[in-house]
Formats: sequence, C-alpha cells, structure tokens
Amino acid sequence: MDKRQLDAKERILTAARKLFAEQGYEGTTVRDICEEAGVNVSLVSYHFGGKEKVLYALFESYFCLRINEREQGDEWKDPVAGLAYMIREIVSFRANNPELVKILHQEIELETPRSAELRRFVLPIWTKLRELLDRGRQQGLFHFPSLDAAMLFVMGCLLFPKPNSFVAPLLTEGQLLSHQWAEYTLRFVLGGLGCHQQEKFIL
Repeated sequence: MDKRQLDAKERILTAARKLFAEQGYEGTTVRDICEEAGVNVSLVSYHFGGKEKVLYALFESYFCLRINEREQGDEWKDPVAGLAYMIREIVSFRANNPELVKILHQEIELETPRSAELRRFVLPIWTKLRELLDRGRQQGLFHFPSLDAAMLFVMGCLLFPKPNSFVAPLLTEGQLLSHQWAEYTLRFVLGGLGCHQQEKFIL
C-alpha cells in the first residue's frame, strides 16, 4: 500500500471517529464519512469492506488498553500496584480518546449487534480487574464482602464520564487535569476497598 492509499485510509478512520461520536453509528452514512475525509466513496469498501468494518478498524487502530500484552509486567505481581496501574491507564485513555470512549458507550448502552464484537476489546480489562480484586482480597490487601459488587463499584468510578454540562451547576472547584483525576480516583477506590497500603501507590 503506497503513502497515498495509507493517507486515504487514515483520513477515513479519522472522519469516522469524529462522525460516529457526534452522530452515532446509525446516524452516519458511508457518504458522510467520505465527504468528511475528502475521499471517493468507493474507498470505504476498498480499504475496509463496509461501514461496520470501519468501526472495528477504529478500535483495532486506536484502542491502546491492551491488558493481555502486558501480562508479564511487574505491575501485575502485586494486586494494589496492578490496580493503581490499571486506574491510571484507563483514566489517561479516557482523557486522550474522548471520541472513542463515546462511541463505545453508545454501542454498549444501546446493546447494538456490534457491541458483541467490541466486547473483545474491553472484557480483558474487566477480567483483569476482577482477578486483581479477588487476589487482593485473598492476600488480605482488600476488604469487601462481595467480589461482584466491588468490581461493579470500581467500574462505575472508571466509566462515569468526565464532568459535563448536565452536572456543571454542581461543580465549583474547576476542571481537574487528567493526572489529578487519576490520583483522586485511585485514592477513592483504594479507600473504598479498605486498602491500608494506599499511600505508597498514590503520587
């Protein structure tokens, strides 16, 4: 594939990411994507094989939370360190990829036929979270009665969208930076899990 073809493919993905986030998958046509990208409409079929595969290609290209690829890292040996690492990575990903996060939320909340395919990107993350929580409880590092509830509570902290216009009237302390949001989330989660080692993992 030459540079011109690669450029067209990248422009299609960039346009699709923007439009899927703004208009939703169903509200976006192939023609919309191509007009936004400034390319011929036939190139979506040529490069991807249709609109649905453009969606999957977006996540293949930009979804960088690949937990399985880091399984051998030292950060996973200790459940508290692993959880701290995971929280920081997820908060950073959300801050740097708002359009991708919005698209994923739309697909999951609407339970679209495409959500089953997208699940393969996110389930390894939550599977690792459950494993860390379970191992941490067995080692006496975390203290909670229900593994299912603890997992859902932590997921809720990480999945709640950034401050938006809906809750803006209640917010009076200014916008947090991404790293501040990560550290506040980490402190809150570790405190909720009854972790007594939290200070050495909070920056």
